[in-house]
Amino acid sequence: SVGERSDTEEFVFRLYRTAEEVGLPVVAEPLSNPAEVAERVSYYNADPHTKGIVVAYPLVNFEPIDGESPKERFLREREATNKIFNSIDYFKNHDGLGTDPRLPSATAEACIELALAATPNLRNIGKAIVIRGSTGNVGRGVVKIAEQQGIPYIAIDHKTPPIAAREAVQGAQTIITATGKAELLTLDDVGTRLTEKVLIDPGKGRNKAGDNVGDAHPEVQAAVREQGGFYGDASAIGKIASPTILRRLV
Repeated sequence: SVGERSDTEEFVFRLYRTAEEVGLPVVAEPLSNPAEVAERVSYYNADPHTKGIVVAYPLVNFEPIDGESPKERFLREREATNKIFNSIDYFKNHDGLGTDPRLPSATAEACIELALAATPNLRNIGKAIVIRGSTGNVGRGVVKIAEQQGIPYIAIDHKTPPIAAREAVQGAQTIITATGKAELLTLDDVGTRLTEKVLIDPGKGRNKAGDNVGDAHPEVQAAVREQGGFYGDASAIGKIASPTILRRLV
C-alpha cells in the first residue's frame, strides 16, 4: 500500500529496480484503505509462490473522526497498522514489521549502515548512539542490531525523564530518532555543538500543516548540515532498506 509520500514512492521504485537486477519478480498493489491491505496480506500469506510481503508506509485513508485529538488519531493509526504488520506470515516478513518479527526492521538495519558509513569508528566511541523512540518497530530493531554488532548505545523513549533524554542526545556522536512524531527533536534537545554530529531520521509523522515530515525540526536539520554534520533522512535510508529486504530473500 503506497500513500502519497515521496520517500515511500522512492522506496518502492528502488525495490523494483533491485529486484530486476537480481531476477526476482515483484508484484505491487497500490491499495486505498487498510481493509484492502489486510485482505491482500491474507491472500499472499496463503500463496505458496509468494516468498516475501512488504507493506509500505503509509496506510492511507485514516480520516480524522469528529472530536478526535491528534494523540487519539495517532494511537488509532498505530493500532491498525500494527494489526496488519502482525498479520504478515512470520517467514514472509522480510521487512521486520510488527511487534515481534523474526528479523529486525530493514529500516533499522539501514539506519545502522548509514551511521557506520558516516562514522566508521562508531564501535570505538563511548557514547556512540542514542536511539530515541526505542520501543517502536524501528527503534527496537536498532537496539537489537547495535547489541549484535557491539555498538555502544543509549536507548531513550517517552518514559525517559526529559533532562536525562536531553543529556543523552547532546552527548552522543550519533542520534537515531524514530518516534514518528513530527518535528519532535528541537535545537534545545540537540544543543549548539553539532560539528561532526550524525543525525539519522527515518521517522515520518504529520506536522500541524498535515505534511509528513521527520522527527527533527527543520531548524535542526539545517543546523547539522551548516556545521558540517551529517543528516540522513527517510529518503536516504530507503535507498539502503529496499536492497536489504531483497538480500534477505535470496
